[in-house]
Amino acid sequence: MFKKKNNFDYHQENLNNLEEKGKIISELEKGEKWKKYGENKNDNQGWWMVIKVVAVSKYWGAHLKIHKSKKFPDKKVFLVDLLSGPGLCEVTKNDKKEKLIFPGITLFAASRNQNTRYYFDKIYANDLDFENRIILKNRLKNLNQSNVISGKIDYYIPKIDQKYKSDSNLIIEDILEDIKKEGKNFFACLFVIDNQALNIKWETIEKIIKFHEYCDLIINFPNTIFNRIWGNRKHEGARKKIESFMGMPINEINSNNEAMELYIKKLKEAGKEIVKKFEVRAGGTTGGFHYTLLFAVRKTANDSSWMSIIKDLRKRYANMTGEHIKHFFDITSNKQKSLITYS
Repeated sequence: MFKKKNNFDYHQENLNNLEEKGKIISELEKGEKWKKYGENKNDNQGWWMVIKVVAVSKYWGAHLKIHKSKKFPDKKVFLVDLLSGPGLCEVTKNDKKEKLIFPGITLFAASRNQNTRYYFDKIYANDLDFENRIILKNRLKNLNQSNVISGKIDYYIPKIDQKYKSDSNLIIEDILEDIKKEGKNFFACLFVIDNQALNIKWETIEKIIKFHEYCDLIINFPNTIFNRIWGNRKHEGARKKIESFMGMPINEINSNNEAMELYIKKLKEAGKEIVKKFEVRAGGTTGGFHYTLLFAVRKTANDSSWMSIIKDLRKRYANMTGEHIKHFFDITSNKQKSLITYS
């Protein structure tokens, strides 16, 4: 089902693809309208974001090949990115003298080749930061007005009002209502929930699962961040954050170490019987910072065959961290002859 490449070619191709699309989208932003937001505001957390974006995109590639096959020519498949950021990511090295700019989940999905069947019919996005939403909307608009992609992207970024104030836990209602308008044309939906700060509540996850059986989820379980908040659980704010994220009283969680397994158990009990884990580690000076992507789907007759991509991802990224991606960037830029051993 998937073409096999050696690991070097695999990682080089992925990095080159992200870098190329980042350059193209950045080039579209040269003009006066961007100055009021500062110069190309981007998400700049760390090199591990490359691993996350590649993993999610490999999954949706397999997901789309199944759900947009010739068997279902008129059916629509949507992407929902509930914590999208401004759309572009930026990572740097050598005291910020060198940088890599690449698309995040929403823009990477939007830049797919629409000459094939394998693209999302509509993309929904939201971010907690009002300015990020405006920048992302302008970036999607720019793509539609350019000749970079074939066709036009159908996207939906909910309007802000005082009631919602950018909270994805409230805006989810608007998104689900809009999806309902598709009626029988709607077939499947992939929700990406990059829940790094525990912002998406368990009750929101339940709404998504109950909405339609063909709503798959990719959830960031932020292990390191969860542990930090757990350490402050005696404070009311931290306790409430944990309880709303987990959907249970804190006294039912024996330790931070068992929290993720409890969360996975709740996903399965809610209707996503198959949950696969993929760990993303930062490496380098960030020490043990890591999180786990949870790929959650319903059980089907063929055990959701597209989930086999997770096994491949685990092999490709075994013992690989964001720090290795940084060194790999040197290789693709012809600055280093070999990659630090990671296998």
